[in-house]
Amino acid sequence: MSAENPQKPFSDSQIAEILSQQGINVARRTVAKYREALQIPTVSLRKSIKPSKSNQGAKKMNLNITGHHVEVTPAIREYVTEKIGKVTRHFDQVIDVTVILSVEKLVQKAEVNVHVSGKDIFVQAEDANLYAAIDILTDKLDRQVVKHKEKNGDHHRGEKNHIVVEE
Repeated sequence: MSAENPQKPFSDSQIAEILSQQGINVARRTVAKYREALQIPTVSLRKSIKPSKSNQGAKKMNLNITGHHVEVTPAIREYVTEKIGKVTRHFDQVIDVTVILSVEKLVQKAEVNVHVSGKDIFVQAEDANLYAAIDILTDKLDRQVVKHKEKNGDHHRGEKNHIVVEE
């Protein structure tokens, strides 16, 4: 299976046929059950998975997503991960990110604490829709990260060399 082409992955039937050629007789359905047990995606999903160029060589950051009175579904987890990942475009020295999603009566609340080198940045946002709260949160966080980056940047970069003229 290691010889599988990412553009044209093997189907369960092809895997069963390859195994039978090696003397292991299994049915296609058995291959499917093992694939599901090992949490290997189906052929159609494996075709759609492509390595993203933006994540290659990128530093990993610790991302903790928790929910208070909210179940963090895989869709929410993916949405938050995608949105928080965009913040690292502006600032690559992010060490740790903690996201807390909560519900208080009819208000969806999203909080994030970002630990960057030299500072902790805390942002919170509320909205009736959790996805909208996450969008507002990432906009606020993006502004604060850019502001932090500008403050800690090279302060002498924009200065001109002063010429002293002696009389």
